[in-house]
Amino acid sequence: MALKDVKYMQMAGYTEDQIPAEAKALYVQKDVLRKNLVHCDQVARSYNKTQNMANPVEAALLENKLAKLDKIIERGETELKWSDGDSK
Repeated sequence: MALKDVKYMQMAGYTEDQIPAEAKALYVQKDVLRKNLVHCDQVARSYNKTQNMANPVEAALLENKLAKLDKIIERGETELKWSDGDSK
């Protein structure tokens, strides 16, 4: 169920007990989730731009920093969940 579905169910007059509790819990956090999604998108775009636009000399200079970023990104891809909150 998407966050929009909860909004439309509320607008359609569904009672609180007719909307799944899990969906309501996510809907309450919609602003934080949207902010996190936008932030992740910005980070991904910046990272990809750096990877794609760097010339060989720049890439060599950035190699160590990008390797550290890759480790952080790997953790995000394999371990972290949206429910982890503000894990660092």
